[in-house]
Amino acid sequence: GKVSYNDKVSKFVDASWLPAKVTNQLTIAQLLNHTSGLPEFLNTSNARNRSRALYRELVDMKPLLDGISPAFQPGTRYAYSNTGYLLLGVIIERASGENYFDYVRKHIFKVAGMNDSDSYALDELVENLATPYMMAQPPRRRDATFEGLLRGSAFGCGYSTVRDLLRFNEALKKGSLLKPASLQALWQNQLPEATEKGGGYGYGFELRSSKAGRIVGHSGQFPGIAANFDFYPGQDQVMILLSNYDPESSLHSKIEDLMTQGVR
Repeated sequence: GKVSYNDKVSKFVDASWLPAKVTNQLTIAQLLNHTSGLPEFLNTSNARNRSRALYRELVDMKPLLDGISPAFQPGTRYAYSNTGYLLLGVIIERASGENYFDYVRKHIFKVAGMNDSDSYALDELVENLATPYMMAQPPRRRDATFEGLLRGSAFGCGYSTVRDLLRFNEALKKGSLLKPASLQALWQNQLPEATEKGGGYGYGFELRSSKAGRIVGHSGQFPGIAANFDFYPGQDQVMILLSNYDPESSLHSKIEDLMTQGVR
């Protein structure tokens, strides 16, 4: 009851992050469904020209939002925004009184039994941590570790495993993380218009139709990293793909072809 989808972002995010004239325009729902209009903070010269080592906590990223404002009228259309999800992390800290990373460990990873998931920092010693490899001059690849910031954050770039993401899916289905009504809101289209029949974007979930049925989930990519989490509610099947190479989509489509043939 502390947070509502329709709350103004200014209720939780003060002017040290963004001016009130910006946050008063935005709702939490618009951050969640990527209709805020906020441009990508990772593409600014501030992000490119500063040392990655500076960014350990959410508060360290404040300078990267300097001068950012919506590129279009909030709520009118969809444009994916990592900036919006960084602010959602700030809202979690303000509403809970806890550090964002501690909150996620306690209320998501621990509850779901996800023991090998976290936003590990580059200077932490973590066993079996994958190294991302990006294409340089084909067929040669190079280490892409330093393409990102010091650690993942509320906008992504964390670490997980196939088994942990399967546990996450089971926790969602069992109601361990969310009430059924909340999950229904996350899994229904929240955009002004669906991008395709049965498609669109919910609150934090991509929605689409396929020959294998309705899908709720999310994809992700970064230099040297590709991820896909697809849950097919009608079939009670889940497809999870993680790669430490640049995105490669053929395996995803091949598995989906097998699913339509009834192969498990």
